[in-house]
Amino acid sequence: MGGAGASASNLKGIALMCSATALFLVNDTIVKSITQHLPPYEVLFLRGIAIMAIGFGLLLVTGQIRFVSKLLDPVVLSRNGFEVLATLGYIMGLAHAPIADLNALSQLEPVLMTVVAVWFFGARVGRLEIALIGFAFVGALLVAQPGTGAFSAFALFGLWAACCAVARDLLSRKVHADIPGLVVAVGAGMTVMLAGAVMMLLFEEFVMPDLRLILLMCLAAVFITGAHLCIFLAFRYGEVIAVTPFTYTSTIWALISGYAVFNTLPNTLGLIGIGLILVCGVGVVLLEGRRARLARLAIA
Repeated sequence: MGGAGASASNLKGIALMCSATALFLVNDTIVKSITQHLPPYEVLFLRGIAIMAIGFGLLLVTGQIRFVSKLLDPVVLSRNGFEVLATLGYIMGLAHAPIADLNALSQLEPVLMTVVAVWFFGARVGRLEIALIGFAFVGALLVAQPGTGAFSAFALFGLWAACCAVARDLLSRKVHADIPGLVVAVGAGMTVMLAGAVMMLLFEEFVMPDLRLILLMCLAAVFITGAHLCIFLAFRYGEVIAVTPFTYTSTIWALISGYAVFNTLPNTLGLIGIGLILVCGVGVVLLEGRRARLARLAIA
C-alpha cells in the first residue's frame, strides 16, 4: 500500500477508534444508570437479547447473514470468549465503582500489551519504555488508592477487563479477513448474553424491568453493537501503532460522563493517576511505533 493509501486507511482507523470509545462510554453510562435498578448480570442478559435482535436484523439487511456460520470459527469463538470475561468483570465494576476510575484502569491495556510482548514473544524494549510502564502502574495505584477511604475494590475490575482485552485484541488480529466485522460484533453480543444468563441464574434474583428500563437497554444495545463494530474495523483498516493511542479518548468521555450524569469526579490523586496512565500509555505506543519504523528502514 502506498503512503497516501496508508495515511487514508490510518485516518479511517483513527476515526473509527474515536467513534468506538464514544459509543462504548454512552453504553457504559446507560448501563450504569440501569444497574441502579436491576442486578448487573440481568442487565447483560436483557441487553444481549436486544443486541441479538438488532444484530441479526442488520445481518439480514446487509446480506451478511450467509456468514453467520463463521460465528463458530475457533478464532472468533476464542476472541469472543475473552470479550465475555472482560465484560462480566467490567459490568460488576460499573455497577459499584465510579465510571472514570474503572475506565482509567481499563486503559492499561496498551501497556499490558507491551508487557505480554516482552514476556511471551521475546520483544525487546528500551529503558524509557520500562520506566513508562512502571509509571503507568503507579498511576493505576493512584486511581485505585488501596488502603484509603477512596478505594473501591470494584474499580480493580477495570484492570481485569484490560488483561482480558489484551487477549481479545491479540486474537482479533488473527480473525480471517473474509469474516465480516458485523458478524464478529454480533457474535460478541451473543456470547456475552449467554454468559450473562448463566451468571444471572446462578447469583441473582430476577427483577422485572419497567418499560423505561427496557427502552434504555435497547438503546444501550444499539450503542454497544456500533462500538464493537467500530473497534474491530479500526484495527482492520488502520495500523495498530496509529490507532491504539486514540483508545485513550475514552478517558475524556468517562470524566465528562461521570461529572455530567453521576456528579462524580476522581479526587486529586485519582486525576494525577489518570494523567499518568494517559501519558505513559501513549508514550509506550509512540516508542513502539518509532522502533517499528526504524526496523523497516533497516530492512529496506
